[in-house]
Amino acid sequence: MSPTVVNARNAQRRPAPSRRRDRRMWIGIALVLAGMAGLAAQAIVPPSELARKGIRTFGEVLLKDSKPADDGTFTYTVTFVFADATQRNHQVTRVILDKARWDRLKTRQEVRVVYLPGAPDQASIEGAEGLARPRSGAYAYLSWSAILLGAVLIAVAVRSASATPPPDTGHIPHADQGAPAP
Repeated sequence: MSPTVVNARNAQRRPAPSRRRDRRMWIGIALVLAGMAGLAAQAIVPPSELARKGIRTFGEVLLKDSKPADDGTFTYTVTFVFADATQRNHQVTRVILDKARWDRLKTRQEVRVVYLPGAPDQASIEGAEGLARPRSGAYAYLSWSAILLGAVLIAVAVRSASATPPPDTGHIPHADQGAPAP
């Protein structure tokens, strides 16, 4: 049976401080490891062929559009034009995965374009499908949040372990024991 501390005021049982410290420490370690695994998994996932072998150039945003999707969200698209290495123009429409990125784009704005020489109509821009890893920003945010929360829990557990605990007399005073005898 684990040691418990009885709160005399409301007679509730709660785990002893050392058990709480241990629990915080293990949860903190688990969160840090989970966050590190998330970052490692994100780094291991290979980039698309377009990101690895694509040629980079500049293009111009022609049109932005948003359409309601079946699930109640919106699909954000951008149409851009660019000239390939042979100075031939190509017009491409791509889905933008991040609404904030889509909001920052303006018509007639210059953008960096990446395309494959053998398939220029499969070009993409930063933050659009084909070039970005899906939800990579969300995974990075969750991973770093887990690492930070885990580090805070570990620090709290270490700090409470280094604090001097009050002496344990093993005696729990009752309401009638503290009064002097008549």
